Amino acid sequence: MKPVPPPSKIGNPVIFAPPVAVGEAPKRKGRIVDEVWTDVFPDREWGWYIYTSQLIEWTDGTQSIRMTYYYQPEGGNRWLFGGQYSLEDTPEIIHGLIHQTIAKNWKSKQAGQTGRGDGDKPSN
Repeated sequence: MKPVPPPSKIGNPVIFAPPVAVGEAPKRKGRIVDEVWTDVFPDREWGWYIYTSQLIEWTDGTQSIRMTYYYQPEGGNRWLFGGQYSLEDTPEIIHGLIHQTIAKNWKSKQAGQTGRGDGDKPSN
């Protein structure tokens, strides 16, 4: 059965630790101030996925966009954060990458094979 999407993350704190290679650098702290979500998508082998873009406002007043996902194994009862594989940068960089990606007009060679994505638009 298709799981209920996770609750809104607006207002939740965000803390980014520096990469190990950077060494002793300060953590970045902020809050999620806006978000969009896709529908919940099945993956025939791994369970359920939902994707989100989140606008983060950092304590220094700057903003960035994080694109990430949550997953729920088949038969599971909670969503797990997949943020270790997220994309995060300034709105300008994220917008540029998205526009360049759309301009490529890539299409799936095997539409519907994954059961995820397949052109669905994010919901608010």
